[in-house]
Amino acid sequence: MFINNYPIVVTYMKTEEFTLSNGLKVLYCPTADKGIISAEVAIDAGSSYEEVIGVPMGTAHFLEHVATNSSNKHMNHLPEFRDYYYLEEWLNISHLTGGEQMMITNNNNAMLKEDFDIFLKAVKGFLTPDLNSDVIKKERAAIMHEYGQKIADVTAIKKQSSLIQLFLGESPLSNPTFVLGNADTISNINIDDLKRFCEANFLSNRVTMFFAGDIPENLEELVENNFGTLPKGNEYQKIKIQKSDKMVTGRHSLELSSSKDYCNVEICFPLPSEIDKDYLETSALINILGNMTFNAVRQKNNLAYTASAFVAPYVRNKFGVIDAKIKNDKETIEKTYKILWDVIEDVINLDIPEYCFRAGIHQFKKHNITTDWGSYRTVIASMIAKEKEGIDNEALRNKSISLTKEDILKVIGTYLPKKDKGNYLELVYLPSKDN
Repeated sequence: MFINNYPIVVTYMKTEEFTLSNGLKVLYCPTADKGIISAEVAIDAGSSYEEVIGVPMGTAHFLEHVATNSSNKHMNHLPEFRDYYYLEEWLNISHLTGGEQMMITNNNNAMLKEDFDIFLKAVKGFLTPDLNSDVIKKERAAIMHEYGQKIADVTAIKKQSSLIQLFLGESPLSNPTFVLGNADTISNINIDDLKRFCEANFLSNRVTMFFAGDIPENLEELVENNFGTLPKGNEYQKIKIQKSDKMVTGRHSLELSSSKDYCNVEICFPLPSEIDKDYLETSALINILGNMTFNAVRQKNNLAYTASAFVAPYVRNKFGVIDAKIKNDKETIEKTYKILWDVIEDVINLDIPEYCFRAGIHQFKKHNITTDWGSYRTVIASMIAKEKEGIDNEALRNKSISLTKEDILKVIGTYLPKKDKGNYLELVYLPSKDN
């Protein structure tokens, strides 16, 4: 992998850390990469904090837009070919983190070491935004456009809200525009709301930074120079959206399919999140289930247009999903579900063809091992968000490389229990009445 002709060769070492006197925490991981750095900044300032502060829904997202303007001014003198590092997708506030945090990253997963101080200054600009009426007016129009696009996708909204309610019950997150707000709140958020949210949350002890790569020797000095004067807030309670320990079981039908002639059937079950215990083994297990599902539903019985297994993240939970797109009639639906359950039972009983083990492990190592910079950065970002700084990254990688059939066999009974003892959810996506 190359970025601007700089080779990226990732090695894995344990994460080191330091904390500034104002409480800002830095995790860093020196690697053998020359001239390349990857970065993540997590701020405990997501949409979930709006109610506590007493500002309108959508204020955090609005502030993100305004603050990005303050950060981008530091990149104006960069050569044009390097602008793409910073000007797109700076921040992500999503339902997957429950609106608990804002995440800043350098785009495309890597920056040149020579740009590192500019990146820090840009983050400082974000954390100390210039709240002025012209920028607020411009960003209000942009957010209204974003909101309009969101609500226009009726199928996506219905699917997301339905699944969240099934998994979590009633929750603010079951509103797909939870982060954006609504037309009324977006229209009425004012400079005082943005200032209150910023002063309450953009504080040094709410910020965690992670850097990996060719770490500057004076890293602590650089961070201190840029953020040492950032105000420190009082001790606070991190907001965590309640994670569901149990799924709703049984079968649920949702009118969401975009086709009149086809529907999708799924079986969902809980899985560990990234870097949690057994994450590697269950990722490979999903690949094995995918191979067996495709062979059983499509190749042997010719029932499905497509058939697969994948991992789906829904609101800080991860679920294994076995999926088949089939003809929309009751007989085919029931026959397909029987085949899917037969596949699960075969795996539980360890009746797994050897080629499925080989293919499953190969696919895992090809797609899931953190051998490229972006994947590694994503894993570390998840580690920051979950406060698992003690994870031994080198051990995690070694385990990935040496993953065996026996490792997968050990987790099957835990994550694929028998049907009457597990939290399985059947979903049928039927044609929408709007078709």
